[in-house]
Amino acid sequence: MAGVGSPVSTSRWLCCLEALQNIAKYAEATTARILLRHDGINLAFSVTDDGKGFDRATVSLGSGLTNRADRPAGAGGFVDVVSAPGQGTTVSGGVPVPAWPVHVVAATHASSSSIGPNSDLGM
Repeated sequence: MAGVGSPVSTSRWLCCLEALQNIAKYAEATTARILLRHDGINLAFSVTDDGKGFDRATVSLGSGLTNRADRPAGAGGFVDVVSAPGQGTTVSGGVPVPAWPVHVVAATHASSSSIGPNSDLGM
C-alpha cells in the first residue's frame, strides 16, 4: 500500500514539488494544476501549467528533470514531460501499486416530521 510516508508517496510528492518549483522559477505561468489518481495500475500524478513552455529538443535535462525521472523509476514507475514553446508544460508519471478498496459511507439525514412531533429530537 502506498501510504503517507511510503517510498511511492514520497516519490510522487517530490516529483510534484519539483514541478511546482520549476513553474515558479521558469514558466511565467498564471495557473498550475495538480492531479493525483489511481488509473487501475499506477498511482499517477500530473502537474500542468499555462506558462511559456520550452522546446525539449533544445533544453538539456538538468538535475531537476533527471531527479524527477529517477525517483519513480526506482519503484518501477515512469515520468514524462510534455512541453512546447507557448503551450505550457505537463509533467506526469506514475508508480505501479495495487488498487485499494473504495469504501462508500451512507449519509443519514435527520429531519423533523411535518405530520407530528419528532420525539427523537425531543420536540
